Amino acid sequence: MTGSDIILKDAHHTVGTLQDSAAVGDAARASRDSLYMLKLLGIPSLVAISLVAGVCLWAAQKTGSMRAGLAYLRGDRLFAAATGPIQWNGDTATRQASGTIEIANFSDEAIRIVGYNNPCLCVRIVGLPLVIRPHERVTLVVEGKAGSEERTASVEFLTDDAVQPRVPVNVVIPLLPSQED
Repeated sequence: MTGSDIILKDAHHTVGTLQDSAAVGDAARASRDSLYMLKLLGIPSLVAISLVAGVCLWAAQKTGSMRAGLAYLRGDRLFAAATGPIQWNGDTATRQASGTIEIANFSDEAIRIVGYNNPCLCVRIVGLPLVIRPHERVTLVVEGKAGSEERTASVEFLTDDAVQPRVPVNVVIPLLPSQED
């Protein structure tokens, strides 16, 4: 310790030392500078984050869901989503399950869905081909067979649109309940 050290003590022990009041001033100045930088960077960052969140919420409100809103902001002309997992109808003999897929056309032009690709052949889309008018949403029926395990089928709609010739959607096919005797 030097003569300029300040000794910090509690009731029974020495806690530490401060070199001198200049060191205390440097620490206070560094803390003040840090707060200034936080204010300087924090406000523009907060404004930017708020702006992005606001645009995303606006797009979600306009399109009906956050995923559709992000697709809209990304510039997609079409968006497809299963409205939920397809449901097993209860018949163990046919194992038939069905549900719906919603397709939205965000463009200013009519777009024709001409068919679909499904590599597992476990899903069938009813009602194709069809034309979706500008800014219209359509709901299609999807059918599948419940199996021994839940699985996801990747379906790809094929369109006549040069900008977006394929529209992907995942369909969850349910697990067939086990038979208890």
